[in-house]
Amino acid sequence: VRMAAAACSMASSLSFICIKRLRRPVLSSSSVITASARTITGTIAVYNKHSTTQGVKLLPGCLTPRQPLNRVKLLRDHNLSDAVGYMTAYNADTLSCTFSVPEGPEGDEALTKAANGLRDGMSIGFMVNDYKFDPDYNLEVYAAELYEVSLCAVPDFQDAQIESVAVSYTHLRAHE
Repeated sequence: VRMAAAACSMASSLSFICIKRLRRPVLSSSSVITASARTITGTIAVYNKHSTTQGVKLLPGCLTPRQPLNRVKLLRDHNLSDAVGYMTAYNADTLSCTFSVPEGPEGDEALTKAANGLRDGMSIGFMVNDYKFDPDYNLEVYAAELYEVSLCAVPDFQDAQIESVAVSYTHLRAHE
């Protein structure tokens, strides 16, 4: 696993770090995570491939996210009572999405586990509106409403994974 980090000084006490492909953000005990630039970006599924355990095949363009996009929640392990973020960007062609992760212990934990590889998979929750079964009884989805994406350890679509985690933080300096 390679880490691509870019740090730029925006002020003497503010830094920005973008952790690419699953490395833990290094935060000292004197760091405070701020609300800006707290994002997780990744591929939520793939088209024209069967999922590993469910035999579901998503056809191109089948997923329509709830509107506005912030109605699509980022959950942990499909637990509807454990939201840690919300969607801010969606690319229907590539199924790539970006999620904002608000401040708080749950958000901090989600960012850390995504960055260090413990929850580096993404899995989708959707309501099927149009489908058919193929000759092998696999479900082919033609239209569906996307209502949630979950951070998970093992996604059903193997290529559904986190691509980047971004965190900004402020160093608190004592008596300089």
